[in-house]
Amino acid sequence: MTQSMGREEEEINPLLLKHSHNHDSVEKGSESDVLGSGSVEKTCWTSQSQPMNRRPFHYPSMSNLGNICEDQSIEVSATVSRHRYYSKLTDPSLDTLKIPDHVVPSYFFSPFLFRKLVGKQSSIITIFSVWNTMMGTSLLSMPWAVQQAGFVLALVIMLTMCGICLYTALRIIRMPALVVVLVLHLCIATILRCHSMLCEHLLMELCFETSYSQLFKGNATGELLEFSDIARHFLGRWGEWFSLFFSLLTLLGSAVVYWVLMTNFSFHSVVYLHSLATGAYGVQNNANSSDSDLICTSFSDSTKNSTLCSSNSNDDLFYKIWNVDLTVPFFLLIIIFPVVNLKSPTFFTKFNALGTLAVMYLIVFTIMKSTEWGMNFDVYNSASPSFVPLYMPSFPALSGVLSLAFFIHNCILSLCRNQKNPENNVRDISIAFMLVCITYLFIGVLLYVTFPLKKFCIADNILNNFGSSDLMAFLTRLFLFFQVFTLFPLILYLLRIQAMHFLFGCIYPGLKQIVCLNSVLLIICILFAIYFPRIGTIIRFSGSFSGLAYVFVLPCITYLKAQKDRRSLTITSVVCHVFLVLLGFANFVAQFFVDV
Repeated sequence: MTQSMGREEEEINPLLLKHSHNHDSVEKGSESDVLGSGSVEKTCWTSQSQPMNRRPFHYPSMSNLGNICEDQSIEVSATVSRHRYYSKLTDPSLDTLKIPDHVVPSYFFSPFLFRKLVGKQSSIITIFSVWNTMMGTSLLSMPWAVQQAGFVLALVIMLTMCGICLYTALRIIRMPALVVVLVLHLCIATILRCHSMLCEHLLMELCFETSYSQLFKGNATGELLEFSDIARHFLGRWGEWFSLFFSLLTLLGSAVVYWVLMTNFSFHSVVYLHSLATGAYGVQNNANSSDSDLICTSFSDSTKNSTLCSSNSNDDLFYKIWNVDLTVPFFLLIIIFPVVNLKSPTFFTKFNALGTLAVMYLIVFTIMKSTEWGMNFDVYNSASPSFVPLYMPSFPALSGVLSLAFFIHNCILSLCRNQKNPENNVRDISIAFMLVCITYLFIGVLLYVTFPLKKFCIADNILNNFGSSDLMAFLTRLFLFFQVFTLFPLILYLLRIQAMHFLFGCIYPGLKQIVCLNSVLLIICILFAIYFPRIGTIIRFSGSFSGLAYVFVLPCITYLKAQKDRRSLTITSVVCHVFLVLLGFANFVAQFFVDV
């Protein structure tokens, strides 16, 4: 009797399921447990506030090829039509008789949700954010890099690299829209399999919601895709790991350069303050210098920066304690190590404006020194101290430096996350790259053509050509020191969260793991500061290697894969993008044949 009553209750309320029923025992095609044909996922929809759980109405079966098999069941069609009729009997603004989600077949739903995002970032903010992010330590090496390529060839390479990096950055900036469009096409193709008014209504609503800005901003969760997500979408897991590896390598190279610069800046700044405190007139310049303000350096002695400023003070206790090659990197370690182990160093993110001030002061420094020196430009007399070669065989050094100087590809999407008008991103990014190129040309070329000594005397860090007693050089080092000091913990923080998320699945697995990772990273930085403080060589190798992945390979390959998926791939596109990949590979290999 009880069993028959239970059956009658189920027949009356076929969409209600008691808790006593075993959900996992539901079999495909069993009409006693599911209304209609099709397969049922082993899923239990529970709710503490309701005594009864609703049974999922229908889940379409999947073939081996992953195509959705249409359900032509009469019961499905009748039930959906009945609920559509009920929904017309009440106010549309009310949800009283709205079709429950669990009743509507799953293939009626979009596989992703669009969320209206309203950005607050104007175009001018986007332009200067990109400009400020790219304006880094490469500025100090730009006169040296121009000298390695020669005057005319340097201009050609700089404009060419700017165009290539801008093109691949735009390929990345447009990639999220391609991802969403591809998914949307798949969604629409799936929905068109259904022949009902509900499908038509859903399709119209979906097309209405997917405006250009939402396509640009949104992915499966309404958030902007990162480039590693795009690489995984088009290339699979290996693409994500490939992009992650080169992203970590880029951050490590930046950390090494920053540590070498902090060592150099802090050494010269303290020497200047010590000279003022002791009443000294500053440090004597190199005897080979023909200018009282400049030091002619070369790689033979630039690795020992202490000789530039303390060669006559070897017996002084101060220079024994404050030695750029032995003690200064460890003094920095005492200050930096507690900071980089913070769980979230948000304090340093408030000093972003300091980077702009440092770059502005460096521009002022360049103008004043160039005005003081005057033009020293001679392309005819090779014996002249002002001789400027038009081209040099060591030009790959410049292309390697520019690979990092124009490198913003791993964070370009994040910088455009809050753009108010994303349809202007192509224009804004182009303007930002033009400003960056003009800044590099201004500082690099102007200091190169006005440098009063022989051009091969230009150091890979232009400030190394100035003694510690130079007031303007001291102020420049001071500005840049505080800029790098605030950026270094952020660089290690970004490196840490990427590495920890890959290894442990979370960004903060524990203090022990964080300390071990930071210890290894800081040891690497200290070793470079002591034994190989050549920032020009570090920049060109790390830039060309990381640029090979992020500037040349990944943007081109993912774009070709997107074209293939859209069935719009052409021979011309393949040839052009493969040429860019080979050009990036040649740029990296050429660094091993440059002896500078």
